[in-house]
Amino acid sequence: QLWRACFPPKAPLDTKKPVDFTRLAERFDLSNTAISDAVFRAAASAALREESKRVITMKDLTEAAEIERQKARGGAAAMDNLFV
Repeated sequence: QLWRACFPPKAPLDTKKPVDFTRLAERFDLSNTAISDAVFRAAASAALREESKRVITMKDLTEAAEIERQKARGGAAAMDNLFV
């Protein structure tokens, strides 16, 4: 899976509520680059928390993936406008 492959082995993933990589893949049809960007964005969000809460959560990934999906749609819309 692309989502799982974007994480380094020691990435601090939430163990209390494990990340559902299958659900992410089914919900977000993103390019490899967008998935990688979403993982980086989620990790950055986690890094800004207090030390005891610095884990990457499903919520972090879902929010980051939604941002990447919106970016992709915005880019497609901009391209569509070029040919009007």
